[in-house]
Parts: sequence; C-alpha cells; structure tokens
Amino acid sequence: MSTLEDYQALLGKARSALPETLASGERWTLPPADIIKEGRFTILRNFREMVNAVRREDQHLSKYLLQQLGTAGQMDGDRLIFTGRVTENQIGSRLDDYVATYVRCSECGSPDTKLQRQDRVLMLQCEACGAHQPVKARKGQRRAEAGAQVREGGVLEVTIASVGPRGEGQVEMEGYTVIVPKTPEGTTLRVRITRLQGKLAFAEPVEDA
Repeated sequence: MSTLEDYQALLGKARSALPETLASGERWTLPPADIIKEGRFTILRNFREMVNAVRREDQHLSKYLLQQLGTAGQMDGDRLIFTGRVTENQIGSRLDDYVATYVRCSECGSPDTKLQRQDRVLMLQCEACGAHQPVKARKGQRRAEAGAQVREGGVLEVTIASVGPRGEGQVEMEGYTVIVPKTPEGTTLRVRITRLQGKLAFAEPVEDA
C-alpha cells in the first residue's frame, strides 16, 4: 500500500470515530431559553432539553444557574423554576458561560466531552480530539464571577429569595447572606454592598440613572 493510501485509510478511520454531529459538519448549538412568568416565579420550560444537549447531570446545571443568578429555585419535572423575575438574556448569558467552562473543548471547540474527577480535580475529556484538561474558568465564566463579586462597594443584581423577621430581603450569594432592608420576596433589583460582617453582606438599593 502506498503512503497516500495509508494516509487516506487512517483519515477514514479517524472520521468514522468522530461523533455524528462533527462527522456531518453540523454546527452544535444550545437551544434558546424558553421561559414564562407565573406570579413571582420564572419558569425555564425547556430545562430538560438543555440538560440533554450539554450531556451533563441536571443537578450540576441547575445548581450552577441558581448560584450564578443569585436566586433560589427548584427542578419540577422537565422544568427549572426560579424564585423572582429572571430574563431570557440573563439565563442565556449564564448558559453560555456554563458551556464555555464545562462543555466545550478548549483545544478543538467540540461539545462532545465528558466530565471526570481525578484526584479531586474535575477534568474535561474531549471525545473528538482526545484532549484531557482540568476544568478552569474560561473568559465568560470570569466575567460572570466579576459581575457577582460580593465586596464592600460592589454593585450586584440580586433576586430576593426570602424575607427576615424585620422585613429585610435576603439572598445567598458566594457564601454570604446578602441583606436588603424592606424588600419583598421575589424582587429583582440592583444593590450596593455597604458593609461585610462575617458571612453577612449588608446592601442598599441602587437608584437607576
């Protein structure tokens, strides 16, 4: 067999091993968020479709979205329910960050990957090119974290998940309980952190310009 024939045979074998979506040239995309508002709740109706698309555990994706959006919520069958008003753009932005961090291969860009934990390190293994690298914050993820940083003087967008005995709104974020005076449950607003005390972050609403 000639060198050219050897190469063509190896190339054909490599193509046959590719996932169907890559072998066909089809461009993978995440389904757009399908949301509805019901009272003080926002419902992501196609959450299950997104879980299937990224091939990850539903608990992993739901926990990520709730933490990044700074709100409470729960899964309900194929849906994910957020406490408060969450926009399609907010959910879409966090989903993009999730895909960049936990789904797409940093070497070839393929979504055909799987998560594995080795010696307490979460690894992303690509089934297309074989890359095997630790999961780390990508550009989009760092942007999300910077927008939600709890620090004195920091401005955040929060959705109040519960109300304390004195009517103060509360929400968990980055290990802190953010407290906003006289704010009803389910309210989404921008706040400025005025003081940190232990794991409490006291905040005040920010007036829109």
